[in-house]
Amino acid sequence: MRVEVWDTTQDPERFIYRVQPASQEYYSADSGWVLWGGVLRLPSRVVSGLVGYDTSYVIRVWGYSPYVPPLSNNDVIGVSNEVEQAMLWHVRYEALEMLTASRDLYTQWQTRSGNTDTSLAGLNQQKSFAEQTWVRRSRAITRLRSEV
Repeated sequence: MRVEVWDTTQDPERFIYRVQPASQEYYSADSGWVLWGGVLRLPSRVVSGLVGYDTSYVIRVWGYSPYVPPLSNNDVIGVSNEVEQAMLWHVRYEALEMLTASRDLYTQWQTRSGNTDTSLAGLNQQKSFAEQTWVRRSRAITRLRSEV
């Protein structure tokens, strides 16, 4: 969620700058930070700016939890009940979003699951409710994590 550079020689530690995510930068091969496959990739301008110094600068990453990505369908990830509920709320919203966005997918879903009594308008209403629920509850579960 957030990558920062801090100066640890100061007391208290001093914030230097925030590294922008690649999604908020102009497109290039070396724009902002990216988290892909559990690996944080930083732009070379940030890394080269820190290489010549001693260990006085620290890069802090906020907002990501150290969950191990599953490698197979049978893998189990140990998460708290709070995280499991958050995933269910988000998946519900995403599933309804996919159904309303794709006419072919909606038609297949409606006939295969016996949901011929569900109209597209009714599905849109369910999607709107799921979106509101997700937005409201995702704000409630967001919290800053501190270093351990």
